[in-house]
Amino acid sequence: MIIRAENVFINLLFSFFPDLYIHDIKIENDTSGEREISLYFLSYKDRGIAIGRRGEYIKCLNELCKRYIILENKITPLEIKCKALDSKFQ
Repeated sequence: MIIRAENVFINLLFSFFPDLYIHDIKIENDTSGEREISLYFLSYKDRGIAIGRRGEYIKCLNELCKRYIILENKITPLEIKCKALDSKFQ
C-alpha cells in the first residue's frame, strides 16, 4: 500500500478507503487522551471490506495511526472503528 502525505486529516481518512462510500465520520475524545474515529458505512458489506479479512486492514491502519499521525503538533493515539448504519439505509 502507498500512503500519501496529507495536511488535512479527513483527506487522509478518505484515501485509506478509496473505493468505499463513507457516509459519516465522527471524531470523539476518550478520557484516556486517545481519539476514536468512527467511520459509518451504509451497508455491512462495505463495512466488511473496510475492515478487511480477519480485521487485518483496520488493524494495520490503527497501528499506523498510533505511531505516525501527528495532530496538534504531537503524536496522538488514534483508533479507527468501522460501523454500519441501520438496515433501513440498505
